[in-house]
Amino acid sequence: MNSLSPYAPTTLEEAEAFLKRTPAKIEDREQVIDAVNAAVGWMEGKNGANRRLVARTYRDPVTFAGLLDGTALVTGILIGAAAKLYDDVVGEGLAPGSRVEAIASTQNSLTLNSAATASGSSSLSFGSTPLQIDGEGSRTFYLGEWPIVAVYSARSLDSEGTATALDLTGLRLERETGRVILMNDSAPLGLMNLEVEAACGYRRPTATERGDPSDWGALQRICHRLCQCYFQDWANAVGRVADKSLGSANFRFVDFEPPKDVLDGIAAYRRLW
Repeated sequence: MNSLSPYAPTTLEEAEAFLKRTPAKIEDREQVIDAVNAAVGWMEGKNGANRRLVARTYRDPVTFAGLLDGTALVTGILIGAAAKLYDDVVGEGLAPGSRVEAIASTQNSLTLNSAATASGSSSLSFGSTPLQIDGEGSRTFYLGEWPIVAVYSARSLDSEGTATALDLTGLRLERETGRVILMNDSAPLGLMNLEVEAACGYRRPTATERGDPSDWGALQRICHRLCQCYFQDWANAVGRVADKSLGSANFRFVDFEPPKDVLDGIAAYRRLW
């Protein structure tokens, strides 16, 4: 079975409920997963928002030993200190698309978004790659991903690749635009000469995290509507035909563009540069 995208603004259960496919048959579930993944691809692609939407962490990967027990729980002495919320995680025994959903206050355990596929000790890699952006020769720069959740570090690179840490003391963030203002330093002018470790994107609200309830609801609605279109294409086996008859029912498809409410909804999240 394919894996649900970790960047979907919905869960498999929520998508199945929207499609009225609960309890879902195995073949239906496969198609729901495919439909959600296709919806995420469109939403973040050039015809959609042309940017990443759901929160994720951008930072240098770190490796740490963790103990898997076949559930979403991972334990290890201070493993939480090595991980950050929304980290992508890879390692033997993990499901594809695993990432950090929560970190225990003791930092001795964390919870992933999906259960491990095996039990036992495993070497886990947390993180992916930092954001690489242009320095503007001033105290201000833009991350290129937004909204900003947190900035962990920033460094400038010279022509030889030597890194110099920027002072983040008193850092100010314009969360909704991705603008970062340094109060005690400046970013040298250059092309792709800054590396920033940060968490950016829209978050599901939970009991312990305020998140982005309005935006999350809007993105989830867009995802569900697209998922509905893709799923019904499969369920009715319409392919690319313009007309189809099923018994006394007739279907007519004028075009295969996403519905107007989807196009109008995604416009608010579109990258314009």
